[in-house]
Amino acid sequence: MAKARLPFSPPVTTGIVDGRLTVNIVQAYTRCGVSRRTIYNWMRAGKVEYLRTAGGSIRIFEDSLWKTSR
Repeated sequence: MAKARLPFSPPVTTGIVDGRLTVNIVQAYTRCGVSRRTIYNWMRAGKVEYLRTAGGSIRIFEDSLWKTSR
C-alpha cells in the first residue's frame, strides 16, 4: 500500500550565507504569518534582504524578516 502524501509539503531548505540564515519563500511567509504576495511586496519595496541562487531560487535572510514583520 502506498504511503499517504500531503497535498503540499514545502521542502526544508535553509542555508547560511556569510553567517546569516536564509529561508525560501514558503518558509518566509509561513514564519511571518503573511501571504506569499506580501513577501514579494516586501522584496520589491526593499524591506527584506534576499539573494538569488545560481539556479534562480530566492533565499531571504531570516534576520531581515523579523525587522520587517514587527
